[in-house]
Amino acid sequence: MRLLPALAITSALIVECATSTCLPAQPLDLPSMTMRMDAEDSGATFVAPKVRNPRAYTEDDYPRNPYLDAIEGISGLRALVGTNGKLSESYVVSSSGNTELDRKAIQLLRDRQYLPATLDGQPVAAWVRVNFNWKIPRSPKIVTPTTEVWTINNDKVDTRIGYPPESIALGEEGVVHLRMTVQRNGNYTKPEILESSGHPRLDEAAIKISTESARVVSSILRSVIDLGPKSPQRRVVLEEYEFRLPH
Repeated sequence: MRLLPALAITSALIVECATSTCLPAQPLDLPSMTMRMDAEDSGATFVAPKVRNPRAYTEDDYPRNPYLDAIEGISGLRALVGTNGKLSESYVVSSSGNTELDRKAIQLLRDRQYLPATLDGQPVAAWVRVNFNWKIPRSPKIVTPTTEVWTINNDKVDTRIGYPPESIALGEEGVVHLRMTVQRNGNYTKPEILESSGHPRLDEAAIKISTESARVVSSILRSVIDLGPKSPQRRVVLEEYEFRLPH
């Protein structure tokens, strides 16, 4: 099996949304749990609001700067769905840590249309909690004792075995998460470890694989690709290498 250059693979975007704690809007001065208990104690049947036409989110929905900088986080929002299914209020309850992500989450939430909540079959205003999980997936790259990885020797692309022989002998396995910045001209920074495998040899092997893959892609960028003036000056790439032995 041959491991392709990591930087040549474009990862898809995942934005996950989940709703919870959908409760009647009145009385607003009581805690959420009290509102739910009051509805249950009165014997009323409460049906939470639902998104009328849910849609899948794409890479186009991710704000450009956080995407290029590989900034992730969860924007926790709270919104009031009126009896007509429209949002009359919305605000951030827990920030993702990035203003652009939170602002975009509010925008996406306000674009939604809801089926209003009902109480005993009658439309009522209700609060909803929505989490936008801004996540740039790291496509796992499996490295086994037979995996060939790209390298450059004497200006020629070659391959080599990526699993350290000492780690094979000692039965070391694990997953390494890396972060690298790639410039528009193909230059790149040395990968930094975001999460260690727990084995220094595997961590160092992942850095070598990532670096050599970047060298291959960099040479291609410089020789055959004109990215143009509108392309980003740099982009942060997240990578995941899983070192796995046969069992």
